[in-house]
Order: sequence, then structure tokens, then C-alpha cells
Amino acid sequence: SAKGIPSPPPSLQFEQEAMVRQDEKSLVDRIRAVQRSTQANKRCADCTERGPTYVCLDFRTFVCQQCSGLHRAFGHKMKSISLSEWTAAEVQLVEAGGNEKAAKKWLSSFWDREEFPEPDGSDVEQLRSFIKMKYVEKKWQVTDTFDATSAQASAMRDST
Repeated sequence: SAKGIPSPPPSLQFEQEAMVRQDEKSLVDRIRAVQRSTQANKRCADCTERGPTYVCLDFRTFVCQQCSGLHRAFGHKMKSISLSEWTAAEVQLVEAGGNEKAAKKWLSSFWDREEFPEPDGSDVEQLRSFIKMKYVEKKWQVTDTFDATSAQASAMRDST
């Protein structure tokens, strides 16, 4: 052991390792609770795939495996819900985020579903292009302090 500090007895070391595993499990349980909390979190934030297994920490969203690979290619930080080690701080970020909140920021009322439909995941190039427009080019981002609903309301007033 380092610098004369004795190692804990094997039984204590085993207990400590078990506690760490339990802490990691409870963090994953908290992420899964967030995922179950809304319909939006039960599907990918960027395509129509159900049951996302990854989290994009940059945007605090739940995404499918295919979209996670595309996000990684853009340099976005990704974690597998069940296969990654999570910190309490990361879990708090996920708890403060979610797909609904992200959609309000990244897909404001300026997003035209007809012109840029949400991809179904079958066309990887369409998916890559959608993710690039949404997060890299920030094509539909709400940039002011007001929320998407007030932006929508003012857009409706302006069009009448």
C-alpha cells in the first residue's frame, strides 16, 4: 500500500466496492426515472426511435444508438444510460434537462415540420443533416430569454 498506509481488510474493501456499485446503480435508477417521467423522454430527441439508450450531456437529451454516434461525430459528449459510469453532477444535469425542455430551446416555433420533418432514422444522411441544423447551426434555437410559447404567440400575432 502507498506510503505505509495499511490496506483495509478484505471484508471492508469488499463492502466499499459493493457500496460504490450500489451508488452507481442508484444514479442509473435516477436517470431511468427521468426517462420514464415524460413521453418525450421515452423516445429519441432527434428521430422517431423509441426507447433511447444514450444521453447527450451537452443538450441533456435521451437519444437512440444511431443518433448518439452522429452526436459523437459532432463532438457532443455522450453516455450510455446503463453501460457508463455516472457522477452525481451528471445525473443532476439530466434531471434538470430532458427532451421536452431541449425541444423548447432547439426546436422553436420557427421550425417548419413540413420543410424539415423529424427523421425516422432510416436515412442516416437525413438524420446527420437534421442534427447539424438543430444543434450545430442552431437553425431553430430560441435565442432570447423568452420561451418558445411566447415566440409562437408573437409569431401568430405578426401573421394576422
